[in-house]
Amino acid sequence: MGNQIRLWDVNSCQTSWTLPHDPYLRALAFSPCGKYLASGVWWNRSVETEKVPIRLWEVATGENIATFWGHPTDVQDLAFSPDGALLASGSFDGTILLWDLKSVIGS
Repeated sequence: MGNQIRLWDVNSCQTSWTLPHDPYLRALAFSPCGKYLASGVWWNRSVETEKVPIRLWEVATGENIATFWGHPTDVQDLAFSPDGALLASGSFDGTILLWDLKSVIGS
């Protein structure tokens, strides 16, 4: 249960969908249009990767439509631009990366 992202329908009080996710989930952000959810995790030294994943989910289907790799340590925060074309991610090491989402979600 702790390794899941759950989207709840507030009218029915039922789970709309459940996604398996890394137990080190740290940051979540919905796009301004509400169609996408971004998630980021803490760096996990037990996993053999040099970068930490940021995943982009389609809310309607629960599908992971893109994964971005760039930060070498914990993703602390995520934010979409007002038009939803960019995703900003902030890391524990003080870096901020901008992700162009146009090729993933269209313009």
